Amino acid sequence: MSQALERGLDVLEVLAVKGAARVSDVMTSLGVSRATAFRIMVALETRGYVEHLPDSPLWKLGPAVAELAATLDSTFITQIAAPALADLRATSLETVNLALLQRNRMVWAASVPSAHSLRHAVTVGDTVPVHTTAVGKALLTALPRDEWARLLGPEPFPAVTPHSRRTYDAVARDVEDGLRRGWSLDNEESELSGICVAAPIVGRDGRPVAAISVSSVAGRLPDDERDKVGDSVVRWCRQISDELAKMRSQPAS
Repeated sequence: MSQALERGLDVLEVLAVKGAARVSDVMTSLGVSRATAFRIMVALETRGYVEHLPDSPLWKLGPAVAELAATLDSTFITQIAAPALADLRATSLETVNLALLQRNRMVWAASVPSAHSLRHAVTVGDTVPVHTTAVGKALLTALPRDEWARLLGPEPFPAVTPHSRRTYDAVARDVEDGLRRGWSLDNEESELSGICVAAPIVGRDGRPVAAISVSSVAGRLPDDERDKVGDSVVRWCRQISDELAKMRSQPAS
């Protein structure tokens, strides 16, 4: 292992233990000069692995560390979620989708098509429009509002249909409804006549990493059926989240 890489990893370990540290703390822990410690910190900062707290001499781990953890979770989620997708498809006969959070965007990771000839489909690998989809709003229910901007971008958001939410306040009302129900809804916002319910999956660090949805057409998913399907999606997402949490608690072999 190169010395530069080893020192960079050492810095991350120091910040993981301390929570936040000064350059002088890093210098002492690594046994290097202040200039060398600062140079390492700046290099890590440019990649998002550490960040300097404003108006403070302290540094902490940056968002890229959490994103790496989320990527690791994502590797397992597609496999862990397979039984959920199969069961939800079998019980609802509708299209079931899995979307993953990858850095600052969501992507469709898996889809099991409906048994009906009239159905709405997604393309695996495509980016998910967060403001118009149930999976996007489900993810937002598990994130603080001050983090929404990196996923939503500036308003007004693009109108995919006449029902698309185009402002933060409009999306926030849907997110609040999702929190109250336990599952989120896309009511013809991403596609006309399309109805979709979704819930988030929480990763090993306690942050949302994915969401599962059941997608149908308006006539086949009335309000009472939405509640039933939504509750089933929530149960599966919680089970997957629990499995990810157990992975975190298991000691390394």
